[in-house]
Amino acid sequence: MSVVKMTVRIKSSQFQTLNSLAKQQDIPRYRMLSQIIDRGFTATVNDAGVNENIRNIAFETGTLSARVAVLERLVERALFVNCAAYVYARHAVLNGSRNDDELQAEAQAAFQRQLKIAEGG
Repeated sequence: MSVVKMTVRIKSSQFQTLNSLAKQQDIPRYRMLSQIIDRGFTATVNDAGVNENIRNIAFETGTLSARVAVLERLVERALFVNCAAYVYARHAVLNGSRNDDELQAEAQAAFQRQLKIAEGG
């Protein structure tokens, strides 16, 4: 391992903290400074990777959420169409005398029942 000598300027409050930490660990303050720099480099490098991963996860989660919302609307629409088709087909077979408003209300009720069943209720 090669070492490069550098002069570092720190705030007086940082210097006091550095001295305090060095005394607590019973090591020279220059060694403490070296450890702080190493940990700072590690935290900075790892933080950049973590932030990028978090951004990627957030983006993918948002994409999946949008797709799920579209699928939910599509499935609900298909369910309603099937409920309406069932109500109208039953009406046609039974030669009922109900009007469209009554049939639509029955289809809507069937749709709501199916949604409630699908939601576990």
